[in-house]
Amino acid sequence: MGRPCKTIDPERVVYLASIGHTLEEIAALVDCSYATLHRRFARQCEKGRLLCAPSIRAKQVEKALSGNGDTTMLIWLGKQLLRQRDKHEVETNWPERNRVRRPSSAMTIAIRPMPQSPGAPPPLPNTAAGP
Repeated sequence: MGRPCKTIDPERVVYLASIGHTLEEIAALVDCSYATLHRRFARQCEKGRLLCAPSIRAKQVEKALSGNGDTTMLIWLGKQLLRQRDKHEVETNWPERNRVRRPSSAMTIAIRPMPQSPGAPPPLPNTAAGP
């Protein structure tokens, strides 16, 4: 016969997850192991995490509309918890002469044989079909 189950309030687990605690932190706060929390309260932890994201998004909108507050922290939280990302665009100002030109499929490329050095093997026959 095993140990009796520890009494843990599922609503407390949901609340702790909804205010952003990790599973390790919740396990410490309710005095159980990570494995027990994950095994018995996985749905409650997921529900709490799902409740956390909309509140962060609402706070971001509230701060953006009010024009003051710690926007750096809100941006960081959005990237960490809501998978928001910066858009990166790369622009080059290279002169046209330095850009690499790729041949189109309609172009034919003329290949000139390289000069042979003394003692080098003879060149391979040209098997490329030309126009």
